[in-house]
Parts: sequence; C-alpha cells; structure tokens
Amino acid sequence: SDNTEFANCKVVFHGWEHLKHNQIQPWVSEILDLCGVDMNDVILIDRPMRFRRLIVPPQARVCHGPTFRDDYADIFPPRQRRQTVTATDRSFYISRAKHLYSGSFAGERRVERRLVAAGFEVVYPEATPLRQMLEKLSGAKRLVFAEGSALHNLELCGRIEASTFVIRRRSDAAKNFGPILDHHTPRWTMSDDAHILGSLEWCSKKSGPLLSRALSVVDLTSLFAKMSEFFGHSIEAPSAADCELYMYADIGRYLTDQRTMRQGVTTDEQLGVLIK
Repeated sequence: SDNTEFANCKVVFHGWEHLKHNQIQPWVSEILDLCGVDMNDVILIDRPMRFRRLIVPPQARVCHGPTFRDDYADIFPPRQRRQTVTATDRSFYISRAKHLYSGSFAGERRVERRLVAAGFEVVYPEATPLRQMLEKLSGAKRLVFAEGSALHNLELCGRIEASTFVIRRRSDAAKNFGPILDHHTPRWTMSDDAHILGSLEWCSKKSGPLLSRALSVVDLTSLFAKMSEFFGHSIEAPSAADCELYMYADIGRYLTDQRTMRQGVTTDEQLGVLIK
C-alpha cells in the first residue's frame, strides 16, 4: 500500500529508561539519526500523553527470533539509505574489558594482547561513535566479540562479510544472539560454555542473581585453540600460569570495584544470598 502520508509523521519514542539527568542518552539519538529521524521530529514520552491519532506498527524485532520483519520497511517510506562500506582485510576484537564490573570474563585483557599480536584491533564500543563502529563491523574480514550487547550493532549493519567468533559468557548466549548472527554474518561460532562465578547484583524479576552483570571464567587454552581453528591460522595461547594470574587479578578487581554493585539495587539480605 502507499504509505507516503506517513513520511512526515512525528516519531513517538518511549525513552524513560534511556534518560540520564533528564537528557536522552547519546547513543539513542545516534541510532535515530542513522535511521534518518531528526530529533526535532521525535516526541519523547516522559510522562502520560494522549494523541489524536497514533499508529503502532508491529514490532520490528522479537527476542530469540528474526531480527527484522521483511515487511517492516514498507510501513514508512525509507528516510535515509545506508552508505556503502568497502570491504577490508581488517580484524577487530569488540571488547568488554572496560566494563569488567558490569559483566565480562576473567582474563580478558590477556585475550586482548594475544589478539593484537595476531593482527586484531581492539574496539571499545562505549568509546566509539556509532557510525564509525558500524563502518568497522561492515568492512571487517574477521570479528571477535566478547558476548554482550555490542552484538546488537550488527542489526544496524545489514548483511556483513566478516567471519565472526563470540566469546561466550553465559549458557544462553546462542539463544540470545544466534538469530542475529544467522541473519547478519556468513559464518559464526561461539567458544565453549563459560563458568559463571556469580553476580553481586540481584535481579528482582527472577529473584536471583543478575547474570548479565556476572563475571565468568573461560577456558582460555580451549578458547584460543577453537579460535585458531575457526579463522584458519594459529593464535598463540598464553601459558596456563599466565592465564591463572590474569584471571585471579580480574576476579579481585571485580569484587573490589564499587561499581560492581549499583547503589540501591541489592539489599544486604539479597547480597548474603548471592555470596553464598
């Protein structure tokens, strides 16, 4: 059907969870800009509102399902075309090392060093402008991700050419991110199951540990062997003693970092259960 009448509609965006100091988080406006939506055309819902006419399209993505409905782009005329990105031979490691306190795996800094020695560039998503991030992912030949929300960047890239390896932190990683990887990458795999040491933050919805902020232990020797096999060239693994040293150091940092427990989220009683 002809939907040109919607071309100049305002976009109503529920951004309450993405507000900080009464300002929308920068990455939200970056994504809207990427989609061709000017922030001046956005009505941010931060209080109860009523509209004379409100069009609610079907959800574009569902968890554990297809990342994009084929007919979704037909609802509104496209506002902006993605720029073509030239393929390169570059390799990137998408790191969570600066977010150890909010969930990562012990020994990640050691993994970074070994990957750099093998020709990878380390990327910290939180410090990289969105368009620059998408250019790196879209043009890469090889990608390694520390499992986490940075994988959602692939949904903004469309189909990419990079062989993609994911360092698993949680047992449900394939269920959470498999559909995204299937849809956007030519080939991918994950490391073997990680062992979750635990979280120091409580999840009230599940009445248990908040696993997204947990610290995990990965068999680094097995990790590098599987990564080498996947990419078809050897990536040297650190010695067992070296792995152990870095892992224990990260466990200590995780336990002593004040940011590991966000204020007001976990009660003393809940913390006692988590420590047990």
